[in-house]
Amino acid sequence: GGGGREAKRTVRVFNDLAESLIKFEIYYYEDWKKEVTEAKKKLWTPLITSAKDRLIVNFDTRIIRHMKETRHLRSMGFDVPQSMKTVMLLKNQLQHYIVNTTKVVNRYNQAVDMPNNPIRELFSAHIRNLKAVFAAGKSRLRWTSMSIDSFLTKASKALDDFMHLKEVLSL
Repeated sequence: GGGGREAKRTVRVFNDLAESLIKFEIYYYEDWKKEVTEAKKKLWTPLITSAKDRLIVNFDTRIIRHMKETRHLRSMGFDVPQSMKTVMLLKNQLQHYIVNTTKVVNRYNQAVDMPNNPIRELFSAHIRNLKAVFAAGKSRLRWTSMSIDSFLTKASKALDDFMHLKEVLSL
């Protein structure tokens, strides 16, 4: 009968689909491995960059996505590139640095957001001092640097001092 033929056709379609999915998974996995191998290099970018007079946290958020994917793939028994194993070892440290760098950058942008008027001129030396403190984050420090916590402490202290000065002058 026709039922046996229909069953064979269904099995063949299922097997073709399964083969296509396996091929897709293999190609996707291979592409993913190439992409994440580059992820570790992105940790060598400076912490901070700037656009106009604003500072911006210079972290490639794809690294966070790669860390999540790595966690899931490892739980399913997949092997992951050594570069991502290294990045995963830094996960908690990176999260801490991202959160705290974002905080000081946001505080900096708020602190120096002042109208261009004579009062801003009074603050020009203090703004230069702030910029000097943040310069390390724009040039010397990378996401793998050992002195990020020290930088964050110095940046917070400089911002506290600057904001206190603004408060005293009621700005």
